[in-house]
Amino acid sequence: MNIAIFAHSYLPRIGGLEETIRNLTQEFIRKSHRVIIVVFIRDTKLKAFEIIEGIPVYRLSVPFPLLPKQGFMGFVDILKFFLTLPAILIKLAKLLKKNKTQIVNVQYVGMNALYALILSYFIHLKFIVTLHGFSVQALPFLVGWRAFLADHLFKAIL
Repeated sequence: MNIAIFAHSYLPRIGGLEETIRNLTQEFIRKSHRVIIVVFIRDTKLKAFEIIEGIPVYRLSVPFPLLPKQGFMGFVDILKFFLTLPAILIKLAKLLKKNKTQIVNVQYVGMNALYALILSYFIHLKFIVTLHGFSVQALPFLVGWRAFLADHLFKAIL
């Protein structure tokens, strides 16, 4: 099976999410699956593509308009999101097609989930959503865009 993992962080950053993805990826490979990791970042200091421990890691620099910002800068972030959205979706679709992706594992309900959900309206995607730590406990209490995103993402799975 060809699997794409959508995350908001991965190596070289070290943390619980990164280690979970690393372990999951190693297990997928051990079971003869092909895996790519797509990381949605704001930091453009990291390489857009590299192979880490034998795994192709693609980093897409994307705007994060759903993080709370006030005033003009919040407006600018939302504007950047809508202006770059078509190009990012095309890039993602090409990447998934090139890798013959059969399933997308969305790690955490955040911007990575938003892009996956929007993309699913244009190309058929099968999802697995993985929640971590606080996101599991907070799920019943989500409000605003996170509640909307979680609801629609889970409906896309079913």
